[in-house]
Amino acid sequence: MRTWVIENEQQRDRLALFLARMPIMGPQEVTVREYVPKRTSPQNARHWALLTEAAKHIGCSAEDLHEDLLCQHYGFDEIQLPSGRIVRKPLKRSSARNVKEFAIFMEFCESFLATELGVWA
Repeated sequence: MRTWVIENEQQRDRLALFLARMPIMGPQEVTVREYVPKRTSPQNARHWALLTEAAKHIGCSAEDLHEDLLCQHYGFDEIQLPSGRIVRKPLKRSSARNVKEFAIFMEFCESFLATELGVWA
């Protein structure tokens, strides 16, 4: 599988040349859509730094806090484990969010941590 991000005519022309020379070995699928970049490394680093500090404040792990915030923001399914224990599984993961979606999630987290736990970013 190849993914192309086209930002100018030269890149578009290279893609067209690639497609023209590509051997047809069965059906191929081509999708064109607006490019939306995934969350950024600085966004992710800020999120985890905040979670780490908040987790120390409330006495849980940053990972557990992250899972709980995902469930609160995106909703969750309850899953019964073989032991009988019920766990919540978030409907969406933050790793699959784009820059804008992750910013919205971060705003939710920061607001929740400040208003509910007294932890400020």
